[in-house]
Amino acid sequence: MLPTPEQAEATARLIGWLTSPAAEGLSISRTWRGLDGARFAMGRVADGDHRRPGVWAHHYFHHADGAWLVLYAWLRLEAGLAACTAYEEAARRATGARRSIDVADLIPTVA
Repeated sequence: MLPTPEQAEATARLIGWLTSPAAEGLSISRTWRGLDGARFAMGRVADGDHRRPGVWAHHYFHHADGAWLVLYAWLRLEAGLAACTAYEEAARRATGARRSIDVADLIPTVA
């Protein structure tokens, strides 16, 4: 069962704001704890009990949720996909995924 498109978009927008200069008094880096090279974690991450700055899903350490929403947020904020495209892409890539999802084709390249 997936979050609604509205819930997914609200999460992406919240992460976008929390990791932006507009969030005065906060210093949250827009690093994606579940992204290892071109593999996006959909379960626990290695060394997940050691806290580091960045964007985390509950599933990365002890709980069993949040990885899909973090994937959606990454697709919106880093890969630059439109909301409906990111939702469909996250659903497609997550279907049947166990530990991680390959996002190599969506990693932004620096010109």
